[in-house]
Amino acid sequence: MIKYPNGQKTISIEKNNLNANTNRRNMGMSLEKEVALSAQYYIEHNLAFFYKKPTPIRVFKMSKTNTHMITEAYYDAKSTTDYNGMYKTKYIDFECKETKTHIFSLDRLGDHQYSHLKMVDSMGGLAFVLLRFMTKDETYLIDIKYITYLKDKGLKNSLNYDDAKENGYLIESSYVPRLKILDAMDSAYFKDEEREKIS
Repeated sequence: MIKYPNGQKTISIEKNNLNANTNRRNMGMSLEKEVALSAQYYIEHNLAFFYKKPTPIRVFKMSKTNTHMITEAYYDAKSTTDYNGMYKTKYIDFECKETKTHIFSLDRLGDHQYSHLKMVDSMGGLAFVLLRFMTKDETYLIDIKYITYLKDKGLKNSLNYDDAKENGYLIESSYVPRLKILDAMDSAYFKDEEREKIS
């Protein structure tokens, strides 16, 4: 295996396969893998800190031969969102979602996830959804305020590609980091800071 001059291991990146059989439970996994790779890069370079929250489970049985192997477990409670952490002294919390069409149904954002993101936003944190349109191979940061605007006003029960393009922030893909999440966050939340640096 070839390593970088600084000894860092190479990161293998799977190509996103749009034709793979994906059930509802696995939707969002390829996006989550790319977010995990990006998060790892940001942590290693001390740029931001966010990690995937574990799903709470209740263990019922352990293997008799291997004490580290769980043989029976059940979900203890509904998990809130996929990721949380810190960036530029702000708490961040977000959910990853994918859609195979040009429309994302807001019902796919669970009530418990929606309530959690609204609470984070109301307390001054940065709350958003990373939404990937698989047919376009584009990912957008959608602030929870916009989703709240659509849901609470009863305007729409879905978010289409044009809505995301107009009201969201495109997350560019690159080799490293895989997704430029921080660039999109800077555009969404820290525009004024950038203007102050220029002045």
